[in-house]
Amino acid sequence: MESAQMMLMGISFLGIGAVSGLLLGRKSRLNKELPLIMAGVGNGFFLTIALKSLLLGVQVELLLPTGLPFGPFILVIDKLAAFFVLLTSLMGLLVSLYSWGYLEGLREKHNLGYVGFLYNLFLLSMFLVITIANGFWFLVVWEVMSVASLMLVLVEHQLKEVRQAGFIYGVMTHFGTAFIIVAFMILFIQAGTFDFSSFRAISQNLDLKVAGMVFVASTIGFSTKAGVIPLHVWLPRAHPAAPSNISALMSGVMVKTAIYGMLRFYFDLLPTGPSWWGISLIFIGIVSALLGVIYTIVQRDIKKLLAYSTVENMGILFTAIGLALFFSAQGLDSWAVFAMVAVFYHALNHAVFKGLLFMGAGSVLHVTHTKDMEKLGGLIHKMPYTSLFMLVGVLAVMALPPLNGFIGEWLLFQALLGLSWNSLGAVSYVAGPILITILALTGGLVLASFVRMYGITFLALPRSPEARDAVEVPGTMTSSMGFCAAICILLGIFPVVVVRILSGISLALIGGQNMTSGNLLEQLTMTTGQIYPLVIWASLILLVPVIVIVTRLLGGKTIRRRAETWSCGVSANHSMEYTGTAFAEPLRIIFARVLQPQREVSPNGSRVPYFSNGLRYREKVVSVVEIYLYRPVMSIFYQTCKYVRWMQTGNLHTYLTYMFITLVLVLLFAR
Repeated sequence: MESAQMMLMGISFLGIGAVSGLLLGRKSRLNKELPLIMAGVGNGFFLTIALKSLLLGVQVELLLPTGLPFGPFILVIDKLAAFFVLLTSLMGLLVSLYSWGYLEGLREKHNLGYVGFLYNLFLLSMFLVITIANGFWFLVVWEVMSVASLMLVLVEHQLKEVRQAGFIYGVMTHFGTAFIIVAFMILFIQAGTFDFSSFRAISQNLDLKVAGMVFVASTIGFSTKAGVIPLHVWLPRAHPAAPSNISALMSGVMVKTAIYGMLRFYFDLLPTGPSWWGISLIFIGIVSALLGVIYTIVQRDIKKLLAYSTVENMGILFTAIGLALFFSAQGLDSWAVFAMVAVFYHALNHAVFKGLLFMGAGSVLHVTHTKDMEKLGGLIHKMPYTSLFMLVGVLAVMALPPLNGFIGEWLLFQALLGLSWNSLGAVSYVAGPILITILALTGGLVLASFVRMYGITFLALPRSPEARDAVEVPGTMTSSMGFCAAICILLGIFPVVVVRILSGISLALIGGQNMTSGNLLEQLTMTTGQIYPLVIWASLILLVPVIVIVTRLLGGKTIRRRAETWSCGVSANHSMEYTGTAFAEPLRIIFARVLQPQREVSPNGSRVPYFSNGLRYREKVVSVVEIYLYRPVMSIFYQTCKYVRWMQTGNLHTYLTYMFITLVLVLLFAR
């Protein structure tokens, strides 16, 4: 079967899955199964196309006639699109398997046919966003993706916090879309058409001031969808509010459509820009990475913690993209390609391990009905498979070798060394070590955050009846998490194979001279150091039996005696355990100026001074971005609305007068 036909089949199956969800409705027993089967088959077709394109260099084009005057609805899978199609289809396939068991727990409360419709529409829209080659239709499918994801966030709209999250997400996503429209309209004015091929044709002759305006507009628009600070306010609300299978797709895949859009604009539709393009992205990325992980430290809600972790990882991706832009502006194509490889590797890593972590959090929520880690504990005994796979995801997100997260961040650190390695001026000599130090601090805080999350959630004794009575989730859910964990390990063991593929994509984007994907890695590792993941894995595997044998030989026969944990003669219980709040307290104190903690301590149960039966401790962390940016802006907006309320008279003749005045002004300016 031809690749174009396979693409059409993938679109058709996802479309059938969406329609079947609507037709089956709430009462049918197939309203979960049929949409998920169609989604799985559709993702399988797209996954096959992406692998063919990346491994064999096949470019796929599919023209769908519309009869509308906005240009052709043409879908193109080149190397850049193929990577993001691979990422989306891989996670879409695994999340569809996971959803088979997860959605069964929602059957009594929700219409699974409606959920299946939105689920397939969401997946289809993401594929179309990545493959569309026309600006007008890009905006149409981008809006479909935004609305579908918004409706999925609002599945549990009965809850007040879910409605608030949906409202904020809706406002922010359309705020970002407005800037993307501006970027496309500027290019349309220059090219006279919305076709990407026309944008490419004029890119080298595009005035740098015009290109700068497109850069700023597209950066604001896509940064909103990516959720970097300060445009992140929707992400820590929307991702926890959505069903966990949707959270895995939103955090693992949807935010990557913003990365795709940025790469498409910066390296395909625009000319090589000045250095300030890259510097601005590096600044946004480094601030977002550091602040994102600081807010991760203090979260009790597991899904909110993972959402802030996504903010941090998007910051890392922005930093890598900024480095690629900066090196490209300086004519250092080999280093730009190296930074771009770091972008692709970390994007793939984040999709896999963050999808795994959200599925793990969803499994915990599915069984215990709580996201509050302070009410969990001891799940490693009740949910052994979930605990094991979550441990792999946690080690990956902490970037510990030899898992995949380490490889992506190692590549970024090597690219940062290029700022000092090359003679780019005194500023770069200072900037390189500073950026490396900040990212190292970020990595340390990530380590503390996820040790806290995993330890409080899965270790020690259960802190609630729900945790004490927990059981393992169905096999489809553990299987999908197991596949994700296996991919995390494989990406860590065989990075050279993956890097060779990713370097081909990067070379196609950067267009470096006298470089090939075969010699690029060898050329750069000669100056920046090498790693051998297979050797590390083999050493770890061999080290365990060696330690056991040596211990037995030196220590002799050991005598084992089982007893309860000693607690001064009192039976150990969950009240004696270390809490997540206590674990994070030192870091909360260190970063108090950023976190702005608001504490409330009050005694209860006694009227006698200095004596009480207990203390009630409450603490709330408020985002400094919301305090110093969004609240003043909203205050000005509300005040403005008060002053213009007089225009809202409720009188039809007044509104007709407004329309007449507007029409006259339009005619005057249009002459």
